[in-house]
Amino acid sequence: MLQKEQQSAVRWLYSSAGQIFMRAEQRVIDRLLRPVFGVHLLQLGILQQTQLFQASQINHCFALAPRATAGGVYAALSDYTELPLEQHSIDCLLIHHVLEFADDPHAILREAARVVRPDGLIIVVLFNPWSMLGLQQKLLGKWQKRTWTMASPGSAKLQDWLRLLDFSVESVDYCWHLPIIHRSSLAEKVIKFERPLHRLTRPLGASAVICAKKRSSTLTPVRRRWADLTPGLAVPIMKPSTRAARETVKNG
Repeated sequence: MLQKEQQSAVRWLYSSAGQIFMRAEQRVIDRLLRPVFGVHLLQLGILQQTQLFQASQINHCFALAPRATAGGVYAALSDYTELPLEQHSIDCLLIHHVLEFADDPHAILREAARVVRPDGLIIVVLFNPWSMLGLQQKLLGKWQKRTWTMASPGSAKLQDWLRLLDFSVESVDYCWHLPIIHRSSLAEKVIKFERPLHRLTRPLGASAVICAKKRSSTLTPVRRRWADLTPGLAVPIMKPSTRAARETVKNG
């Protein structure tokens, strides 16, 4: 993980202004989780003191974390590239702002694809580099230290990665079409412009939420053509050609 950048992002998300930003993300996550049923839901995220699955109807919801944190709500510690779970054991997997700070985001997605069952869902939340946030980070980097450095693959590239892992993208949504604000009083004032800007500049939201379903790979049975089998044998044998049969009769 890119530790310093991740810690900067975590500090902001836990701040008063960041919590207003989180409410916008949570609304989208809740809408996606409410109609989903199953047995197991797994959360992987950088906010180890926050449960994002409160709206879920799934029986067993839990979180994993790569390292211990005071006050964490995770069930166990685990490297996100080597999850201690059986293949096809998770009905819904929520990845919240992990890929932007990962050394190998492909490995995390491959491991996620391994544990999600066929027809299961994966919901990925990540910062959008093509947004007011991304522009703000680039501009501030010229005059002062950035809030944090983003290495986000972006929504379009992530959708391509998911399709390569045999997922079909069900929906893509965006949150927070405003710049990052550090004062909660100012954030409360400008939040009223979020919904109008969402309608006008939808793909330019600071946070992208991608929901994808794992394709179910069904095997098509191959029926054996018993008419082509020679009676009394378990495997077919080559039949003589018509020309060879005539020559056999002629010579006999």
